[in-house]
Amino acid sequence: MTAAQLAPLIRSGYLQGCLIVEAGNLRPDDALRALFEKSPAAAAVACFPDEARDLDAVLREVFAPGKIGITPDAKRLLLARLGADRALSRAEIEKLALYAHGKRMVEESDVEAAVGDAAELALDRIVVAAASLRNAAALVEYDRSIAAGEGPQTVIAALQRHFLRLHRMRGMLDQGRSMEDVIRSLRPPPHFKQRDALEQQSRTWTRPKLNRALAQIADAAKAARLNPALESTLAENLLLNLCADFGRAARPRSDARDG
Repeated sequence: MTAAQLAPLIRSGYLQGCLIVEAGNLRPDDALRALFEKSPAAAAVACFPDEARDLDAVLREVFAPGKIGITPDAKRLLLARLGADRALSRAEIEKLALYAHGKRMVEESDVEAAVGDAAELALDRIVVAAASLRNAAALVEYDRSIAAGEGPQTVIAALQRHFLRLHRMRGMLDQGRSMEDVIRSLRPPPHFKQRDALEQQSRTWTRPKLNRALAQIADAAKAARLNPALESTLAENLLLNLCADFGRAARPRSDARDG
C-alpha cells in the first residue's frame, strides 16, 4: 500500500485493532515513513539485519541441546551463508544441527552439504514465483531480498538467467525430448525443490511468450544500468508486468512431451 492510500485510514482514527505495514529500507524523506512517524496513532519501527553476534547467539542456542561444537572455519562459512531474515537463519541452523546429529563437531563439509547460500535461495524464490505467475509472492520475496541487502539489478539478472533456462528447456521439449532428459541436461542441475516448478513452467511458457518475456527483461536490465536511481522501480515493474502480461495468456500445452 502507498502513503496516499494509508493516510485517510490513519488520520481518520477509524482503524480498529492493529494494522502492521511491512516496507523495505525507507529513506528519511519517504512519504510512507513520514506518515507513520508524524502520526500520534502510528509508529515506525526500524528492523535491522542480524549481525554476526546475533546469529552466533542463535547458533549456540540451537546447538546446545545436542552438545554440538563447530570449527572456526565452518562457523565463518555458515555465517556467510545466512541472510538477514532471523526465521530463515534459524531454520537453516536447525537443519544443520539435525544433519550433524551424533557428531561432536560440525565441519566445513557439513555446512556445504546442509546449508544453502541465503542470497541465492532468496533469488530463487523470487524468480520461481515470477515464472509461476504468482505476482504477490514474487513482490514479497523481492522486498525481503532488497531489505537483506540484495541489489535490484541482481534480481533482474537472476530473472534473465531463469527465463533463458526455461527457453532452453522449452526448445528441447518442442524437439521431442523427454522431460527427464531435459532435466538431466541442465547445468548446473536444479535443486530438487525447484524441479516440479521448473517442469510446470517449461510446459506453461511457450517459446514465443518466452521470447517476449526475455525482451522485456533485457529492456529492464538496460534501463536499470542507465538509470540506477530507478532500478528498484524498474525491477518491481518487471515482476508485475511478467505476471500480468503473460498470466492471462500463458497456459499449459498438451503437446509438450514429458516422457
